[in-house]
Amino acid sequence: MILINTEDIKDGMKLAKDLIDGNGNLILGKGHTLYRKHIKTILSLGFTKLYVLSPDEEELPVEEDIEILSTRNKVAALRIVHKATREAYKKVDLKQIRLQGKEILDLIENIIAELLKKDELVFNMFELKKHDDYTFFHSTSVTVLSLILGIRIGLSLDQLRQLGYGALLHDIGKTKVPKDILNKSGTLTAEEMETMKKHTIWGFEILKAQGFLPHESCLVALQHHEKLNGTGYPYSLSSAEIHLFSKITAIADVYDALTSDRPYRDALLPHLALEYLMGGGDTYFDFNLVREFMKFISIYPVGTMVELNTKEIGIVIKTYPGQSARPVVRVFFDRDKKLLPHPIDRDLTKEYTTFVTRIVEKSPF
Repeated sequence: MILINTEDIKDGMKLAKDLIDGNGNLILGKGHTLYRKHIKTILSLGFTKLYVLSPDEEELPVEEDIEILSTRNKVAALRIVHKATREAYKKVDLKQIRLQGKEILDLIENIIAELLKKDELVFNMFELKKHDDYTFFHSTSVTVLSLILGIRIGLSLDQLRQLGYGALLHDIGKTKVPKDILNKSGTLTAEEMETMKKHTIWGFEILKAQGFLPHESCLVALQHHEKLNGTGYPYSLSSAEIHLFSKITAIADVYDALTSDRPYRDALLPHLALEYLMGGGDTYFDFNLVREFMKFISIYPVGTMVELNTKEIGIVIKTYPGQSARPVVRVFFDRDKKLLPHPIDRDLTKEYTTFVTRIVEKSPF
């Protein structure tokens, strides 16, 4: 399996992962052969990257963590967030907004159960996002990231539920931000920024009005932009005043936002997003939480094409918890960039002098 830019798709390639839109609709299924009409559709829908099978037409071993969330739960999450967003857009009075309580509670229960079944959690859930679908995919990713971090620090089952509800709906208040501000490609004016900041208060009010959500979950919507040094919003809270669930969601929120393509900037590579989080440790973010977060984030997600210090080029086929900088790489090209007759697997946790030097953006296949 290889992650490629959509402009590099060639006639006859096969999908290695289901292609799902932000409404939870399956566009094309895993294993589907891509022909010109499919490629044209994918490009027109705005997808920037795609997982396809390897050049030898044999699917590479895929670690379970590449599908850390099942398609069933992913689709359910996307549809629930879409329905909640649509409901919130329709109602002017925040107290009249009614979210689908049972569906939300059941979804979080199912996601937690799925995550708890996994012995090793390495976040490789790279989403094939479109700009227009960002809100829905973002909410899903933030929920999973937050829950994994919650599991790692030993939260109880009830605490995980509360965290999950809040993370899933943390941005619901953005439905009340004018779209010209929300989707603006340039820098927001001071007045526009003040309007944007209000989404946290609006989100809190929407969630409190539901009646079925714990107060701690509602606080996530209110506080996920607060910073430890008191420079966040809406209330400039300092470290001790910010709820733990809000601190967790803030890290997940920023990481997913930085690693997603937006109309006003390209996505950052995972290691650069992690550098940003580390740089803000104990200033913007809780340092201990960031350090724990880094242990399950894959710097080089499965399917990423990389170049080694040997000048060889290959595809990441496995990552290890706590050692994401040293994945297993299936080498396809030798140091002279010639295609090998048979690929070679290099486990960088065992080959101590070999390491990744860069991510290859343009496929040499």
